[in-house]
Amino acid sequence: MRSKISRINKEKNEMKQSMVHIIGCGPGDPKLLTVKAKEIIEKADAILYDRLINEKILTMAKPGCNLVYVGKANTEGGKSQENTNRLLVDYAKKYKIVARLKGGDPFLFGRGGEEAETLANNKINFEIIPGITSAIAIPAYAGIPVTHREYSSSIHVFTGHGKEDLDNLDFNNIAKLNGTIIFLMGIKNLDRIVKGLIENGKSHDTPIALIENGTTNNQKVVRSDLKNIVNLAEKNNINPPAIIIIGDVVKLNERLKWFDNKPLFGKKILITRALDHNNFCGKLQELGAVIIEMPFIRISDNSHEFINENFLQSLNDYSSILFNSVNSVKFFFERLKMMNKDLRILGNCMIGVIGKGTEQEIKNYGVIPDFIPDRYTVDDLIKLAVNKNNKKKILILTSDLSPINPGKIKQEYSVEVKKIELYKTEKIQVDIDNLKSVIEDGLDLITFLSSSTVDSFFENYSKLDEKTKQKIDKINIASIGTMTSDTIKKYNHDVTIEAKEFYIEGLTKSIVEYYNSPPGSKIATET
Repeated sequence: MRSKISRINKEKNEMKQSMVHIIGCGPGDPKLLTVKAKEIIEKADAILYDRLINEKILTMAKPGCNLVYVGKANTEGGKSQENTNRLLVDYAKKYKIVARLKGGDPFLFGRGGEEAETLANNKINFEIIPGITSAIAIPAYAGIPVTHREYSSSIHVFTGHGKEDLDNLDFNNIAKLNGTIIFLMGIKNLDRIVKGLIENGKSHDTPIALIENGTTNNQKVVRSDLKNIVNLAEKNNINPPAIIIIGDVVKLNERLKWFDNKPLFGKKILITRALDHNNFCGKLQELGAVIIEMPFIRISDNSHEFINENFLQSLNDYSSILFNSVNSVKFFFERLKMMNKDLRILGNCMIGVIGKGTEQEIKNYGVIPDFIPDRYTVDDLIKLAVNKNNKKKILILTSDLSPINPGKIKQEYSVEVKKIELYKTEKIQVDIDNLKSVIEDGLDLITFLSSSTVDSFFENYSKLDEKTKQKIDKINIASIGTMTSDTIKKYNHDVTIEAKEFYIEGLTKSIVEYYNSPPGSKIATET
């Protein structure tokens, strides 16, 4: 009996120490997450999340965090609300910090109130972290202010989720409202909602908008009137998640829309690069593109094989150290940090780099390169190094796939060259069914940042069926430079867009120019 009481007291103490945070994660764009929500997610021991939580939010979790899916969509293996309530109590007993992530705001049709009640009934500490509600944010991203002095002085938000929810709605009174009417989760019941409003006196001509995947680069807006909206919704294949906005404020959409005016809005772009070039994805997403990440190569650090105390002591033997990529810079300087070495180790060497991207990367480590060739090729970099050489050796830091031949360079320029393969590039065999699915869903552009990525992509391409290959053959291809373009052409594919400046920012700029140049212009038609 005493041991049982002791165990109960222990459980009570543990529950007092634990905290469940019921967090609203906003309408879709992960950047609309609140600062407080981000702080809790980053330190949570367990996270229970819903179906509509953006995957990028989950990547904020610390290593080892227990991620538990509790979405309630029947087709996705979700769990009932009662089971979710039970899991919250169970995890509060096991973990000190539990984060419960919900789309939008947890207290606006998010059943957050029910979950808070469960925690209160079980004497579990909890807090509510409000989120930006889709009822306001999604219309804002579509250029529809939910209130406006000339059009609406009130908003009325309803759930349109299920049959029982609609049965409880008084359409007789709702139809008489003069403000902005918003239905959340109501697309599947759109026909019934429209009929309920019209049958109770709402004008057929009342403006209405449907917004699917609001605040994301997949956002789709359909605007019409009550009379025609159901047919337009079917024609445009509007599906959940989507919200319904009814009222005169909808008229402002055409004039105030801003989000879908971004230069790459809605363009589906496949990124084939290794996962370390994350700024490329970010730049394209900021411009409105829908990014599909599928790396075809894997980059691994090999610097520990070469850079040791003996190597560092030998640096005085070299007149120049050459870096031919962002990765060669990153792996070299990160290795120096691990060895507790600073930039003084490079005091007697000149530094040469290829390209603006590599130049910027090395500047990030506090080094200003001594020379950069006008053309972004290894040959031009070596010529510059030879011209500045004082009869010492030249050190080149590169990858295992680099075609640099030290013997040939010595024979041509009478200078010794040491080549260090600082990192390895490994081709990836991707999931062919997944690749096929991405192609079937439709793509506007495939981007390549290196020849090795091109080789790996087309090795995977060879395993596809002819129908899928034909679809790929019609997709635009973007290349970061001439060497990569030459490799693409080797596989009998045209290059639609080639960067004028051979680095990520240059390629991004060229992509924007291509999709925003007037029809028939040189930029829009060159291949």
